[in-house]
Formats: sequence, C-alpha cells, structure tokens
Amino acid sequence: MMKRNQFILIFTLMTQVRLTQKNKLFKSMTWPADQAWSNWCDALQVAMVSDLRKSERNQLQQFLQQEDLSAQLLSMAATMPYITIFDGTYPKRLKEIWNPPLVLFYQGDLTYLQKPCLTVVGARQNGAYGQTILQQWLPQLVAQGVVIVSGLARGVDALAHEITLAAGGSTVAVIGTGLMRTYPASHRALQSAISQQGLILSEYLPDVGPQKQYFPERNRILAGLSYNTLVVEARRQSGSLITASLAVQNNRSVLAVPGAVTYDCAQGCNELIQQGAEPVLNAQDVMQALKAHYWWF
Repeated sequence: MMKRNQFILIFTLMTQVRLTQKNKLFKSMTWPADQAWSNWCDALQVAMVSDLRKSERNQLQQFLQQEDLSAQLLSMAATMPYITIFDGTYPKRLKEIWNPPLVLFYQGDLTYLQKPCLTVVGARQNGAYGQTILQQWLPQLVAQGVVIVSGLARGVDALAHEITLAAGGSTVAVIGTGLMRTYPASHRALQSAISQQGLILSEYLPDVGPQKQYFPERNRILAGLSYNTLVVEARRQSGSLITASLAVQNNRSVLAVPGAVTYDCAQGCNELIQQGAEPVLNAQDVMQALKAHYWWF
C-alpha cells in the first residue's frame, strides 16, 4: 500500500500540471491514510475531469501510464528530505493560507517551524537606514526566541539572515529554486551556513534552477510561515510589497518601518502605513505585535 504522503510527493513531481491546478486537484481528491497505487491513480483521474483542461488531462494520463512510474518518482525525491501537508511537522499556520505548498523539501532543523516566527523582507538594494534597523532590532528579537524568516535574496533578506546568525539566533530561508541550487550564486556560503545552523525550505525539486514565476510563488510561503511580516525598506512596486499583500490576504499582520518621504526606499513602507499597516519604531513595537499571537512572550 502507498501512504498518502508518498502519493502527494509523486503528485508534486508531475510537472505536466501547474502549481495552481495541483492545488485544485488536491482539494478535489479524497485522501485516506493509504491506498494501492492503482486506487490513487483512479482518484486522480476522477478529479482531473472537472479540474483540468483536456490537453492537460491527456498529458497527465500519458504520464500516469508509464511503467514503474511510482518507483521512478520516489527515487527522484530520495536525494532530499521532505515533509507534506499531511505530516505532523508541517506548520499549522502555513496550512491556513490560500494555496499552501503541498510538499516542502528541506535542509536543517524543522523544529524552527513550530516556534514564534517573524518574516522580514525589504529592498534588494537597501540603504544604510535599513541595515541600521536590522542591526539594532534583530539581535533584540532573537534574544527573546524569535525565529527570523526571509527569502535569501539580495539586500534586506540576506542581511536579516546574516545578522540573525551572527547574533546566535535561528533563521529560516524560503528559496525560489531547488535546494541543490543557489540564487544569487554569491549567496552560496550563506545558504550553506543556514542549512547547517538554521533551516532552508523549497517547494521545488532539488535540482530546479531559478525561474521568474517561482519568486512570487515563494512569497506566499514567506507570508504564511509567520503571523507578522516586517517590511524594513521597500520601493514602490517591489517584491516586498507582494509579500505584504499576500500577508494581508491571509489575515496576517503587516508591520512597516516608516522613513523620510523623500527617501526612495521608504516610499513602499510609508504607503503600506497609509493603507493600514502597523508602523513600528523599535524592536519593542515588533515584540508587542508578536505577543498578539504568542502570548507567552
């Protein structure tokens, strides 16, 4: 018998189906604890009729007819540990978002996902202002047990990870590639350090390289892992604002660091505050926001 977490891994490896379509199929299928491989395929075929276009159904049907398919796909995934949405280690707060990742490949310590988390995002070309904020605030936050989540991108993301590690804190990086790849390549040493001292997460197969659409997809995981997202610096129409918007859509709190109205990297944060984000002026303000969800602080 094949357990459901094994089948959902195989399901994730079916590259013929787009991410949004996979989530539709997931919601349409019945998911008992285990079934024979043939029964799983039958359940998928039933869901395909209503949730996939004819061309997509034909592609997937051909794929499912391959000999020893389940063994092939499980062998592909054996190179990297993973958790599925059915596992007890899968974080509850991530299950609550729209379109949660069905499978997460990981390197590092999964227990960080069960601890109080703060997602930190900001400009890829940050200024001295943002760096100063991170250097002053993050050591205070990690000293109180907050896990810092970010996306390993240039600028604020990388600084958030680096400062957290230097302060002896815990950090989680959600990346837009597979775990065997690094983007940007200059962050290879940082990614390696996080994999050993923190946690790296990806919903993509281990050897998948960067694609433009993967980073907005990754942002929903960043927003979902924490009840609070802190935007440190952001220009108008930046990726950080996408993450903030996803946080709001999932009923999460957005915290924004205000800045001078003439400062380009403050425009996004100031506009978020205009739209209802909570302005934060120090680490204590951030902790107060976290206490709304983590009462024991």
